[in-house]
Amino acid sequence: MTNALFVSGGVNPIGSLRKIQLKRRGEVVARLDLYDLLLRGDTRHDVRLQPGDVIFVPPVGSTMGVAGEVRRPAIYELRDEQTVAQALALAGGLLPTSYPQASQIERINKHGERTLIDLDAGKNVGLKTPVQDGDVLHIFSVLEKMENIVMLSGHVQRPGGYQWRPGMRITDLVSSIKIDLLPRPDLDYALVKRELKPDQRIELFSVRPGEALKNPASAENIQLEVRDELILFGANGDRSELVEPLVEQLEEQATFQKPARIVRAGGLLRHPGQYPLEKGMKTSDLIRAAGGMAEAAYSSSAELTRYAIIDGSYREVGHINVDLAGILEGTRGADLILKSYDDLQVKRLPEWETAATVELKGEVRFPGVYPIARGEQLSKVLERAGGLTDIAFPRGAVFLREGLRERERQQLEDLSRRLETDLASLSLQLAQEEGGKVQSLDFVRELGDKLRAIEPVGRLVINLPELLEEIKEGRRSDLDITMEDGDRLYIPALTQEVTVTGEVFYPTSHLYSKGTDRMKYVDMSGGLTRKADSKRIYVVRADGSVDTGGSWFELSDKHDIQPGDTIVVPLDVDLVRPIARFASISKIIFQLAAAAVGAKAIGVF
Repeated sequence: MTNALFVSGGVNPIGSLRKIQLKRRGEVVARLDLYDLLLRGDTRHDVRLQPGDVIFVPPVGSTMGVAGEVRRPAIYELRDEQTVAQALALAGGLLPTSYPQASQIERINKHGERTLIDLDAGKNVGLKTPVQDGDVLHIFSVLEKMENIVMLSGHVQRPGGYQWRPGMRITDLVSSIKIDLLPRPDLDYALVKRELKPDQRIELFSVRPGEALKNPASAENIQLEVRDELILFGANGDRSELVEPLVEQLEEQATFQKPARIVRAGGLLRHPGQYPLEKGMKTSDLIRAAGGMAEAAYSSSAELTRYAIIDGSYREVGHINVDLAGILEGTRGADLILKSYDDLQVKRLPEWETAATVELKGEVRFPGVYPIARGEQLSKVLERAGGLTDIAFPRGAVFLREGLRERERQQLEDLSRRLETDLASLSLQLAQEEGGKVQSLDFVRELGDKLRAIEPVGRLVINLPELLEEIKEGRRSDLDITMEDGDRLYIPALTQEVTVTGEVFYPTSHLYSKGTDRMKYVDMSGGLTRKADSKRIYVVRADGSVDTGGSWFELSDKHDIQPGDTIVVPLDVDLVRPIARFASISKIIFQLAAAAVGAKAIGVF
């Protein structure tokens, strides 16, 4: 019979699983209860079929549900089952996590109302309770909450629950620093969370676990109560993950009459943040909770901000000076008693700075990285480095500053965005024009790609030869730069090179020849290309300054070429249409040429 039911798709939801009939020549010859097969594996009533047999599945009969802590929670069809015990047998019995004493039957009475019947499914009286069609039997679980337990959490090797015993103390949970705690624990501060009866509000207070372990007879080795939680911290790292849930609980149980017992510690402390306010907690206790003061803390005084509700109508803010030095010395009255929402701020020690350094490379007697004092000038650092070597080329000094590099980066980004905007606008205008102009736009796109590839230099132009001369003469110099953290100075060796770049046939460097003008060097590089702008040739000096002669991009013959200079022949944008329409194209070409020269400066570091 079961094979025939399977190939026919099984019994549908409204069909009975327990009253299946086998009819032969109009008479019922067998009855099949699929529960025998499904629940017990009994196939005795699964008879073999003969030709002409009919399997009849009647509508489902009475049903009831069994839910909760049973092995097979489901809706069951009733046949001969009339009691709770029989219904539980269908569901496979109770789970070990069940709490049968608080079981219920949900029933619809004759008036169509939903009612509840309480029963103890663990006793005979409850098990004999009648069940009927439409009932739902609920078997509830035991409470998740454990009673005979204490908890250990935080910076420990084996966090979790432990059996509570009368007279149990902290050292019964943590007996060894090496065995029970993780490396670098805070032995001066730990928290105990305790539930208060009857409403299970929490109370928090601190202990010194190091003192408890050192001297088990001390007051720090407190006696634990049922459901206490001991929370330990590490000397390093963030404590907020452990403390914030506790603070949230304190905030949740706060009322108008009883504000949240929370205080805050900020500033130069090892672990700033919010902490539970203990009974009788003092300023020193809060500093201890925050891991103590940081290295750069100002230990003479701090500021305590206190909030008070005045006449229930407004909140008043007051600031109190805290005598930290008096607290450290044990001065009477210096260690203030804290109140809810007090905010302690520990200040930074004046003039305390993270060690600032500068780097000197090249032709100095002792190159390297030098720590600097606040306001220290370049001349002093050069003096500490032993001055320049005999072959130093001070006119070619490369001075790099990180702040300038970032500003250059922003300027390049702005210029690149402006170019992209102009290019998009002009592309629309030239959509119907000749292909040659489109090729010119391709050239502009190529310039844009080069612009985006520029690495900002951050070079500051300095007149080192004049500075050294003024120092030598014992004069105070306005050219003496105040050094900043991260500054880098490179002093190259004497050079005899003059470089020509841009729109020449053979961009290269040449041996310096005194009295040779710029055009002679250009001729030595193959001369100007057809796209060169001969009227706007300019020179990038060895110190990084740009010499344009008189007007912008115009160099007069009276400006002599010196060793280390770079002659730049720019592109004549008027010859390349339509790029002349770009207002910023000349500036872009200038930036590209300057970047080529600046790349040498980057290369020395």
